Amino acid sequence: MPRIQNNHALLPYGDGCVQNNAWGYAGDDPPQSASTPPGDELGWQWDWPAGAGHEASRVVAYPEIIHGKKPFLDRSTLATLPAPLAAISRIRVAYVTRTRARGRYNAAFELWLVSDAQARPEHIQAEVMVWTAKHGLEPAGDRIVTVDTPYGKADLFETPLQRWRYYAFVLREEMPAGVIDLMLFVRELLARKKLDGSELIASVEFGNEIAHGKGRTAIEKYSLDIG
Repeated sequence: MPRIQNNHALLPYGDGCVQNNAWGYAGDDPPQSASTPPGDELGWQWDWPAGAGHEASRVVAYPEIIHGKKPFLDRSTLATLPAPLAAISRIRVAYVTRTRARGRYNAAFELWLVSDAQARPEHIQAEVMVWTAKHGLEPAGDRIVTVDTPYGKADLFETPLQRWRYYAFVLREEMPAGVIDLMLFVRELLARKKLDGSELIASVEFGNEIAHGKGRTAIEKYSLDIG
C-alpha cells in the first residue's frame, strides 16, 4: 500500500484501519504520514516543529490503528463493535512497537464509550485512554488516584472535555510491547462509579499523541481479541 500523507486519510489493515490523524491541524497536508504492509511497514512517522502554528505543549495529532466504530468516522470496521459493556469480558491486545523519536509525544490506547450503537459524536459518554509511554506530555485534568494493575502502577487522571468525560490511566513504567487487557481499566472505572455500566464500547484504538518533535513508530505486531 502507498504511504498516506493527507490529513485523516485511511488505509485498510486487516479487520481495522490506519488513520493519518492530525486532528489539531487545520490543513490537508500535516507533517506526518502513515503506512501499512505490503509494500511498507505498519506505522507512521512525523516531523512537527515546535511553534508551527500551535503551542509546543498542545497535542495536535494521533496517528493510529482503529478497530470498531470511531465516533468521528462513518462505519465500523468490525461487526462486533459497538457492543454493550455487559457483553464484553476482555479487550486483549498483543503488540510490539518500536519508536524512535524526540520531542513531546506519548503512546496510548483509546476507547470511545457511547450511549447508542450508532456511535456518532453526540453519543459519546467517555473517552478512556491507557498511556503506555509518556515523553514530555501530561494528560488533561487532575490525578485523582494511583491504582495497582498487572502492568504496574498507573495514575488515573479525570476531567470534563466538551460533551463527555476524559479518563487517562498513565502507566508509570513504559510498556512498548506485551499483552494488555483494556477491560481491566474499564472495570476500574465501573468500580469507582465513573461509568454506570449502560455504555457501549464503540472502538479500540492505538497511536501516538504528538505535540511536537520528530519520530517514527513501527508496529511489528498488533492483534486484538475481544470477547
